[in-house]
Amino acid sequence: GKYEVRGLVRNATKAREVLGCGACTEAPTCDFTSKPPKCHFPPGATPKEVDWDGARSLVSSFGRQNPKGAVLVCSSMATTSPKAPVFDGDGHLLFYKLNQEAMVMNTGLPWTIVKPCGLSDEAEGQKTLTVGHDDTLDTKTNTVSRADVARAMVEALDRAEFGLRFDMCATPGKPAQP
Repeated sequence: GKYEVRGLVRNATKAREVLGCGACTEAPTCDFTSKPPKCHFPPGATPKEVDWDGARSLVSSFGRQNPKGAVLVCSSMATTSPKAPVFDGDGHLLFYKLNQEAMVMNTGLPWTIVKPCGLSDEAEGQKTLTVGHDDTLDTKTNTVSRADVARAMVEALDRAEFGLRFDMCATPGKPAQP
């Protein structure tokens, strides 16, 4: 492919089957329908280990090997308010995501941070994509497909659009045409 991609997956067994990866790392899962949300973190995959220690290590290594390379981060909405339900509960999930964003923005490397609302497995291009800032998008009823988030990140690389940090969601309706 055009880009070498590294990432975490929700199901390592399925990733091995679908992606053919030999060293897939299973990511945490969260049930946001419960109040407060409940998260499960596999051993070695707490928010501190993944979103802080892991990101710091990856970005540092990447920066040494690719001093002019770009860093793209898929974070999470709801890092604006420390009163968000999972900001300090369940392993400080959003606390470490926010710190990761700040660390990336201060590396001196070109960066783009996409902060999607709830993710879905829908096909790309099925809904109207919306962008915002500071958690202003409607996330109670809307989600965005993982494929659309990935497409936005590839577009940022292709167009060399860096220094952007934005929320991304989707609403029912006709997708916009470029």
